[in-house]
Amino acid sequence: MNNEELARKMLEWSVLRRQLNDLEIEISDAIMKRKSTQIVGSCKATYNKGRVVNDYRSPVMELLIHLQEIGDEGYKKIYEAISRHTKIEESTSWSKVCRECDLEGIELEEPQPSVSIKLLEDKDGKEKDTTAD
Repeated sequence: MNNEELARKMLEWSVLRRQLNDLEIEISDAIMKRKSTQIVGSCKATYNKGRVVNDYRSPVMELLIHLQEIGDEGYKKIYEAISRHTKIEESTSWSKVCRECDLEGIELEEPQPSVSIKLLEDKDGKEKDTTAD
């Protein structure tokens, strides 16, 4: 390949790359609206709804502040749950404490949905066609 052919190929590649990037954005937007993974031929667009982040410690601490309301039995239940799920001072499973004490975690962050698009390949690295599936 000479310099002129290489330059032509590189320009062609850059045009195709921009087109593919635009197409990927369109596909991602459509998948986000559908909220489900789609497979067509050897192309798979995967929808991921994201992950919720909860605060489980605050509800337990809030309950402990109101000792008069929960009484001795409530305090004992919480204290025992904390003791069971505390491995070392810095490692308490607050989610388990909340579940055991029938408390809800506080949602700190909304889940962030995402989409990934890839070509499906068989174990030999060849493009896999799923249209027959």
